[in-house]
Amino acid sequence: MMVSIWKVWLTTVLASPVLFWVPTAFQESEEIAEFLSFLPILLPSVLFGFLFSIPTMGLFYLLNQKLHDKNSKPLIAKVVLSLVMIVGILTTFNLVGGSFSKIDKIVSLPTAYLFCALTPLWFSSVHTEKNTDDQCPEKIA
Repeated sequence: MMVSIWKVWLTTVLASPVLFWVPTAFQESEEIAEFLSFLPILLPSVLFGFLFSIPTMGLFYLLNQKLHDKNSKPLIAKVVLSLVMIVGILTTFNLVGGSFSKIDKIVSLPTAYLFCALTPLWFSSVHTEKNTDDQCPEKIA
């Protein structure tokens, strides 16, 4: 079983700031100009998300490879990889701290990252390699 690290990483890094900032902008803006003032925040959010996610995604990649090499069942692999993402995201926000980790918005930033990281992980198809020796009738010895 192999989960696409790029699908999980890009969805997490790109969608999480949007999921957090757009509802916040709607909640706190009375005019369209105020809403648009939130757009410049998205690029730094994506960049910081990318940088802070490197250790977690590195561990995700290594465990994904190990689970694939051991031919783990898809459910087991998804649970293990989900736990890596949960612990990694919560640890990152705990280390960074600040007001972003508090639930004072419509959607808290850690919740947005968790949702965007786990959604592609659980709703993506798994890539399995089939053993061609078992499928080839000519190789019966």
